[in-house]
Amino acid sequence: PSVSPIHADLTGLPPLLVQAGSYEILLDDATRLAAKAANDNVAVTLDITPEVPHVFQAFAGLLDEGSKALDRAAAFLRTTAPLSARRPDIINRLGAPEVVGKVWANPKTPESESTGDGLRSQ
Repeated sequence: PSVSPIHADLTGLPPLLVQAGSYEILLDDATRLAAKAANDNVAVTLDITPEVPHVFQAFAGLLDEGSKALDRAAAFLRTTAPLSARRPDIINRLGAPEVVGKVWANPKTPESESTGDGLRSQ
């Protein structure tokens, strides 16, 4: 309990998107986190999708609600992420996953040929 973000000072965090389903086992925690962020002057969006369970976004291929939630998350990132966070060259240099179709590919995996700085050779 003491490591929960609900007990932390969230001041200074970038905008947050908190997604949960109305059947989410952690719905109360998601709601409390959003309220705590707002109280700490953090811009927060609480996105509750009706009649879906925990991690419903993982079923995006099967649930329209999951696909729509991921679309909303992508739109949130496009409008709130700093420009540097949206540049693929910077994302790859940091070793963050990039989207290839609907499959995540980590540029720092052994099967990717690295140029020595974390970038994949083309």
